[in-house]
Amino acid sequence: MEVAKISSKGQITIPVSVRNKLKLKSGDKLVIMEENGRFYFENSAMLAFKRVEEEFRGVAEEAGYYKEEDLQSFAPGDKRGTKEKKIKMRIMLDTNILISVIFFPSNQTRNLIKRITEQNEIVICDYVIEELSLVIERKFSSRKPALKDFFHSLPFDLVQVKRNPEKEKYPEIRDEKDFPILVTAIESDIDIFLTGDKDFLALKDIKKPKMMTMTEYLEKTQI
Repeated sequence: MEVAKISSKGQITIPVSVRNKLKLKSGDKLVIMEENGRFYFENSAMLAFKRVEEEFRGVAEEAGYYKEEDLQSFAPGDKRGTKEKKIKMRIMLDTNILISVIFFPSNQTRNLIKRITEQNEIVICDYVIEELSLVIERKFSSRKPALKDFFHSLPFDLVQVKRNPEKEKYPEIRDEKDFPILVTAIESDIDIFLTGDKDFLALKDIKKPKMMTMTEYLEKTQI
């Protein structure tokens, strides 16, 4: 049992052993829940991913979608749409990664979420949120409140996509729709851009951010 003291301002210091068990780091959010007169703490990021996975469990398969590419094809032509130290990195998530995590959860996606929420900072750009919201609206409209709750609960850095950037200042990418996302990742000091998009993954010469798949990230950040 751990005992914590409340300050005159209502602040409480969470004991180190509790912080370690909850995998909490500076800047993390806590969810406080009440049940039968008892209060419980939970890591907000982990809870957000757990709840959104439960909310969307099986809905993609029931609707006839079996991989993230099926869900992202909501508009013709719009497919936009080493062992490292434990240092906090900025990890930017592409739409296809979030679709895999939410609609097609697996041990790999759960390990990914555990790794990035415990060790690093999640970064999502507004375009990705808009794209994912459009997928939900067109294919699972009744689940829109769940997606809104997910982003409300998830601690992440929201970055604005760079509109009409100067092309000559940045690397080329095959799909023009991806270019603003690439520029945003570069300008937002992103360390790793997690994606399943082959156009991004082909950019091996960019030093920062590193373009990685889920599998590559998990392999390179093994403990």
